[in-house]
Amino acid sequence: MRRMIYFSTETQPFSEQELEALLEQSIKSNTQAGITGFLLYKRGNFLQVIEGPDLAIHDLYAALRKDKRHKDLVPVEDKAVERREFEGWQMGFQNLDILSNNVIPGFTEYSNPFSYEEFQENPDRAHQLLMFFARHL
Repeated sequence: MRRMIYFSTETQPFSEQELEALLEQSIKSNTQAGITGFLLYKRGNFLQVIEGPDLAIHDLYAALRKDKRHKDLVPVEDKAVERREFEGWQMGFQNLDILSNNVIPGFTEYSNPFSYEEFQENPDRAHQLLMFFARHL
C-alpha cells in the first residue's frame, strides 16, 4: 500500500463545472483502480493525496504528469503505508476558494498560505490539512 501527496498548479482556470467533471472522472477511475484520496483546490493550485496499491499509484501519478490541465506537479510525500487513511473517499474534494473560514472551526489555522514551498518545508502540514478536511466533511 502506498500513499502519495502531490501539489500542482492549473494551466488554465477551472470553472466550477470543470472541477465537478474532474471529480466525477476521478471517482470512476479511482474506484476501478482501488485508489482512495482527497483533493483540495485553492487559487489555481491543487493538493491531493492518493493511496492504494503501489502499481496503481505509480500508474496514476504517471498519467497525472501527462495531464495538460496542470503543471509543476511535484510530490510532497511518497511512502509505503500499512493502512488507508482516506478509506471510503474514492476522491474527496473541497474547493477552498468558496469555503468561508467560519464554516469549519479551526479552518483558519490551515487556510493560508497554500503553496508548494510551504508543504515542501513541512510535508506533515500537507497531510494534516488533507486529514482535517476528510474528518470535517
